[in-house]
Amino acid sequence: MTSKISYSKFIRENIRRRGWLLAVSMILMFSMQTLWTAMRIETLLSGSAHSPKADVASLENLHFAGFLNGLENPLFAVLVVLLALCCAVSGFSYLHRSEETDFFHSLPLARRQLFLISYTGGLILFLVPYLLACIGTIATAYAMGIGSCISIADCLLSMLGCILGFLILYQAAIVAMMLTGKLISGILAAIVLYVYTEMIASLSNALPSHFFDTYHASAAGSADLIRNFLSPIGLYSHLYAQTGWFEGTDRISLLLSALFAAAVWIVLTWVAAYFLYQKRGSETAGTALSYPFFAGWIKFFAAVPASLTLGLFVASFYGNNSDTWVILISLLSVVLLCGITEFIYHTDLKQVTHGKVSSFLSIVTVAGILVILHFDLFGYNTWLPKESELKSIAFTADSFSNYFTYYNDGNGTKSYGLLDEKELQVTAPDPLLALAKDGVQNYKNGIKTEDIYEEYADDYMQISIRFTPKYGMPVYRDYAVSKNAVLDSLETLCKNETYRKNLFPVFQLDTDKVSEVKLTDIYQVPQTLSLSSEQKTELFHAYEQDILKTDIRILQTEYPIAELTAGFPTNYHAGNDLISEDSIESVTYLAPMSQMYIYENFTNTLDLLSEYGYTIRREIALSDVQHMDLESNLDESEPTTLQAITDPEEMQDLLDQLHYPCPGILGGKDLPRQYIELSHTAYPYPIYYPLV
Repeated sequence: MTSKISYSKFIRENIRRRGWLLAVSMILMFSMQTLWTAMRIETLLSGSAHSPKADVASLENLHFAGFLNGLENPLFAVLVVLLALCCAVSGFSYLHRSEETDFFHSLPLARRQLFLISYTGGLILFLVPYLLACIGTIATAYAMGIGSCISIADCLLSMLGCILGFLILYQAAIVAMMLTGKLISGILAAIVLYVYTEMIASLSNALPSHFFDTYHASAAGSADLIRNFLSPIGLYSHLYAQTGWFEGTDRISLLLSALFAAAVWIVLTWVAAYFLYQKRGSETAGTALSYPFFAGWIKFFAAVPASLTLGLFVASFYGNNSDTWVILISLLSVVLLCGITEFIYHTDLKQVTHGKVSSFLSIVTVAGILVILHFDLFGYNTWLPKESELKSIAFTADSFSNYFTYYNDGNGTKSYGLLDEKELQVTAPDPLLALAKDGVQNYKNGIKTEDIYEEYADDYMQISIRFTPKYGMPVYRDYAVSKNAVLDSLETLCKNETYRKNLFPVFQLDTDKVSEVKLTDIYQVPQTLSLSSEQKTELFHAYEQDILKTDIRILQTEYPIAELTAGFPTNYHAGNDLISEDSIESVTYLAPMSQMYIYENFTNTLDLLSEYGYTIRREIALSDVQHMDLESNLDESEPTTLQAITDPEEMQDLLDQLHYPCPGILGGKDLPRQYIELSHTAYPYPIYYPLV
């Protein structure tokens, strides 16, 4: 039995044999982490032309722990991937040369010991440079004066994420080396293992998106699960994202799920690599595959998704997304890939037609998938659930994102999340199921979502529907439906006060957090209202009452006369930023929540504004106009030119046609014919107004 002392000597000898990799790792780690981080910190601390202190705008979402695992430095993340591949290939490359295999297997060491020696040596070749680089990075940060804001616990968690990510990639590459008998085959197999599930995840979105007109992007949730938990590259990215960033209410659950998935991956790939090494025959050195029995299956499972990916990519790259070209390129690709795979197996051009059965199955499978998708043989576009099978149903229109702005602490909007909002799930299928049936019928009649804005923009629009079955996952679809049908459905839904409150953003507004209210009328110059806290609350309450009693059709058929905007103070420094708040000035900005339109029948809001001393102007006075230009060239093929309007009667006639710009709750009730560029006394710069 080999003693512990001699065993450690074998590990040191293994590392010495790969000393070049240790040197390269050390240099690249310090260059791309420690040095890069120091340069980044110095840049941030150097300030800007407006302030001698840090450029706080660039620090808004920057976290120091992210420097240690690739979150804040994508080049370092790429370096980890390359080092994992190099450590695996250099450690087990002897298995691909018969002379070296015979030599190592003749040593007085069991196979498990040989495996552990090479495995441990590769791990040390990464860990030592990485840990030294992390220590150097943290020490550099302390030396540059920002040590007080560094959380060692966060840094350790970030480093753990990077090490786990390395192990996932390292062991996946070792499995590839066990399955192959040639160095080039091993490297190619490792790359395939890295990207294979990424490719499958992409295809699960790209294929239905290309072939099915009713496909909705939210259906991509399963692809994200594949990418984040079943792909080595994807799981590594998910790991460094969760271990290098520590904000958000669901951060703990995401972190724990990522760590659990990583642990499962590491255990499974280690067991697979160890088992394959134990069973691997020495005579397979120099052959493409260590287990020739799997040659046909490997070719099949590699060629089918790769050819479909190439078909979609090449067609889109050349700007042609027709089904014909995708089908032709995919079929050509699968034939070429089968031949290339056989050449890799045999390194003989005469053998490219070998493995006829697996090649035939690959070609037939690709052709079958394309036929099913092209002709929609399973009825994806025309599928509708039975009413008895539905738990709930929800919808959103593509126009909602232009009409609503939802409060989200100043960090963005959630207009596109309406499908998944719990409060907007309708348990009674009608009228939304009827709306979906209209969408399916329109599809059968040739009215598709891709043609709406070219042929049917005046009468049709795109909606998205989420079907939630009583059992199973939600199903999403996009449909082209008439605006009248959508308006009828929306009117019916909004008869329910709860639904209406959850649809309109003002009801989610926390008035206590509103620090500023602005009013914008047809002059399009926001006016800050001087209101007390009680008056702000009264104003928004009055606006809520008007929303509750208004006819939904008015929000589409009539133009508003003004718009309210609420401002929320938001700090740049919230959470674990690189620089502590003591290091720089406390900076805040007002995050706006706009698009709270006021219509002529909003009497509660108008009366209260009048009581506060604010009058909404419905028209622009001719005496206020300083300059007016009319868009004179309506030919889209020619550059647009502006014609100065000076005649008072003509100017007044154009002013009478102006409305407060608003797309309507369902968008584009009247498409602009022309535009006016107007300068008036209330604002020093020209403003564009559409003529509808």
